[in-house]
Amino acid sequence: MRPFGLKVGEISVGRFDARVREILTGKRELEAIVVPLLDARNAMRLQLAKLHRLALTAARSDSAVRRMMTVPASVRSWR
Repeated sequence: MRPFGLKVGEISVGRFDARVREILTGKRELEAIVVPLLDARNAMRLQLAKLHRLALTAARSDSAVRRMMTVPASVRSWR
C-alpha cells in the first residue's frame, strides 16, 4: 500500500485490520484488492489459533512433553 502513498504506521497486531480498512475508505480499486487479502489473513490467524490450541492439548496429554515443560528455560535454550 505504501507505493500508493498509504502508510499503516506503527500499530498493534490486533488493530492492523481495522487500520488498513480505515485508510482504504473511498479507494475502491485498492479495496477490491486488499480486502480479500485481509479476509484471508484473518482466516489464517483463526486457523493458526485453533492449531495452537490443538498442539497445547496434545502436549498436555503427553507425559514426556509435560516433563520437558518443567525443565527451566535456561537449560532448554542451551546449545
